[in-house]
Amino acid sequence: MPRFALQKNPWFLALLMLYTVVELSFNHRLLEFASQAFDRDDLDGLEFWGRCLSGCGLGLLLWRWLDRWTPKRWLSGLLSMAIGISFMWQAQTRLIDFLLQQASELDKVTSVQRLSMRTIVSEGGFTLKGLALGRVGMPEGLRDSVKALFPAASLGVDVSELDKQLLTPSALSAPVFDVEDAQQMLNDAYRQTVVLPIALGLSLFFALLNISQAVSLLLMHAFGRTRARRWLWRGQPLLGGALALCLVTLTWGAGNDWVDSAGYREVLQPALQTEKPVLALFVQWTLRAEPYWHDCAGFARHHLMQGATFRSPWPAKPS
Repeated sequence: MPRFALQKNPWFLALLMLYTVVELSFNHRLLEFASQAFDRDDLDGLEFWGRCLSGCGLGLLLWRWLDRWTPKRWLSGLLSMAIGISFMWQAQTRLIDFLLQQASELDKVTSVQRLSMRTIVSEGGFTLKGLALGRVGMPEGLRDSVKALFPAASLGVDVSELDKQLLTPSALSAPVFDVEDAQQMLNDAYRQTVVLPIALGLSLFFALLNISQAVSLLLMHAFGRTRARRWLWRGQPLLGGALALCLVTLTWGAGNDWVDSAGYREVLQPALQTEKPVLALFVQWTLRAEPYWHDCAGFARHHLMQGATFRSPWPAKPS
């Protein structure tokens, strides 16, 4: 007698919903981290959780497929999570290492300046080559996203081309790092610059995929008692895929005051695509997606996860 299909179990739907809440909460915590003074332990912890959670998101997508070919459900679940986490861990590690190896010393030096500029840039009202970057009075979610992503988004341009108001001592005086070794400071600055768009982009992408899967299953459970239930369940993967495509397309097409500004469209975006095309893809997706889902992520973290901090599970390294 064939066992009950994985997707028809209510507990699997509950698991998808739990994952979505945790992933959105983590996404919001990443944005909060971007506005704080640098803390290596915090960054290590967020990298750890980012790789594990995106791996779990991939594992949940794989589980339904592996469950068909594995005799025991617990084994298919374990294999799915192991494959998902291992793949995402290696993929993100190799990608970040590649970006760090490709970075010039100038990139690392200017990353410190860009990180110091991020808060004032997020307030809007500045220009790049005479073209506006955002505007004054941007929504909170967009300001938080610009704080996180401006250092990476501006890597293709020389900081001297930015609005002179951003180059004053007062704009660059805020301490970002507290390390004694200058080279370590530069490496940490660049690492934070490239980690944030990658972690944010993958986090939200897998959250959207599993939201689609959860919504499609919820609809199947709601209409599962009708005469057409057999055909509904057969068409559920197509419905889930269509929902995922709609959510990703809607998010990618979402405009905002920053990505629609002339300074970003005509200077920042083309320069980053030329200099660092791989990173540019993550930056472009995240600058559109984060402001769009900011309120949902904030609700999940503050009201459903009670302000989870996602600290590293390992003891802090002695200073």
